Amino acid sequence: GINAEYGECIIVCPSLQDKNQWMETIRRQSSLNQKNRVYGLDIDHACTRPDSRNGIPQVVVILSNYIREKAYNVEGIFRVSGNQNKIMDIKSAFDKGEGSNLCLDDFGEHNVAGALKLYFKELPDPVISFESSESILSQLEESDDKLTLVKKLIENLPRHNMAVLSYIIQFLYHLSTFSDQNKMKISNLAICFGPSLIWPKEESISYALQISQINNVVSILIEMNSLIFH
Repeated sequence: GINAEYGECIIVCPSLQDKNQWMETIRRQSSLNQKNRVYGLDIDHACTRPDSRNGIPQVVVILSNYIREKAYNVEGIFRVSGNQNKIMDIKSAFDKGEGSNLCLDDFGEHNVAGALKLYFKELPDPVISFESSESILSQLEESDDKLTLVKKLIENLPRHNMAVLSYIIQFLYHLSTFSDQNKMKISNLAICFGPSLIWPKEESISYALQISQINNVVSILIEMNSLIFH
């Protein structure tokens, strides 16, 4: 039986043997889903999967390339919310291994943008990792040399985090060069995308106070990307 209110499913098995077979099948399927999933997989595994593109997760490349080619001039890209159901459909397709065959035109630009932000937000550890960001964010507000602090933050990142961050920041910089059309200046992109790149281990009142520092870090990364990543 199914309890719709709580999302529970009750399986009645005729025997203990049948129950054990059912449970083993469920465990195998769950393990398979974990192995094949794209969203929620840590950066190291995502970057070393056979379907990664030059060390960048396939989902990041496909979704960002679509926006780069077909939605770079769409007003409010990353600011305008998409349709949650369509965003989840994109996520589901990638988790099933069908992402490379998706016709993203069928979903709409803001849903593709939403799916890209969701990918980063569902990482177990953000691209700008907990370990790297916590001490730097606390120093940023009072620092007179924010660029040096941000460089220090980036230098401490693991290799795959650095590669993915460089890729997405340069993509965001590319979008900012069309701000006269898409109305998304560097500051706007930092506000809309920053919380998907940095967040604390535990949300608290202090997180609300850190939002401005997070936006500041991402703004510096975008604006000064050629100095920071090259």
